[in-house]
Amino acid sequence: MHDVVFQAFSGVSLLLVLLPISWHIRAVNTGTLSLIFYVFFGNLFYFVNSVVWFNALWDPAPVWCDITAKFQVGMSVGIPAACLCTNRRLYLIATMQLPQLDGPSLRRLAFKELSLTAGLPAAVMVLHYIVQGRRYDIVQGVGCWAHTYWCWNAIWLVFQWPFTLGLASLAYGGEHGFKRSSRYIRLMALSCGEMAFTLPLGFWIFYLSVGDAGINPWISWDYVHAHWYDIEFRSDLILQSTPLEWVVTSLTRWCLPVSAIAFFVFFGLSGGAMQEYMKALRFVLNKLHIKIPYGFPQTGHMSLLTSPQYTHAQRRAGGNILSI
Repeated sequence: MHDVVFQAFSGVSLLLVLLPISWHIRAVNTGTLSLIFYVFFGNLFYFVNSVVWFNALWDPAPVWCDITAKFQVGMSVGIPAACLCTNRRLYLIATMQLPQLDGPSLRRLAFKELSLTAGLPAAVMVLHYIVQGRRYDIVQGVGCWAHTYWCWNAIWLVFQWPFTLGLASLAYGGEHGFKRSSRYIRLMALSCGEMAFTLPLGFWIFYLSVGDAGINPWISWDYVHAHWYDIEFRSDLILQSTPLEWVVTSLTRWCLPVSAIAFFVFFGLSGGAMQEYMKALRFVLNKLHIKIPYGFPQTGHMSLLTSPQYTHAQRRAGGNILSI
């Protein structure tokens, strides 16, 4: 799978997803920071793997493959969990519940969000070991790939989480956002995007995977892990000779650059984001002793997406998640 286009998009995605990170850190937006974390490292791992294994079938870094293969499992849960936390916080802002929370309550809320975006993926990565028949597979042009013994245990322990979290996220997004569409356009866009892309795509990948490998019976622990150290190497020709596997692998990889671009559109083109870009540009021009041209755009009225206005109390409570 020699995909130079994928390498280009995943490389650019590394920059796009990091552009809005500074103001999300200041706003302590746990959901969006978690989304940045998973999308950035997912693109980084896929980018490095596509370069190292571009035209090779070897195993030069077993520890690296252990990490990237396991992260692939956690990422499949972490991204929908981050979207759920973001939509839930936006829902709390829309219903005016979040501005009423005090400092300790907001810290507890952040801890709950972190337990969902970090704790749940970590738990699923541990549970994945139960149905992990091999340490990992290596695919030419793709690199390290997580291996799963397809059985009902794998479905309930690992693969049901993205759908469950996605449906919960849609419930928060559709509960109140459509009542104030002019103020919460990004909430509706994020929810509709998740409904129109993530869930159907996830169901389709699941359907193709089950149709290709079938659902095997759970026999015993020893049976599932009998070939733990037998790394399977799959060439590009073998992968393309099995269309279903090729489609699943391609869609799974391309989800990361698409997620990065979607995140940048939702959060990197807002009024607050454009203000930060102008501030950074002004800072660079001043450091280089370059005179700022007359009529250079100021920090206000620069939004490419509609952004609501909030009081100081709302911003302290997290309302600025929409204005950035």
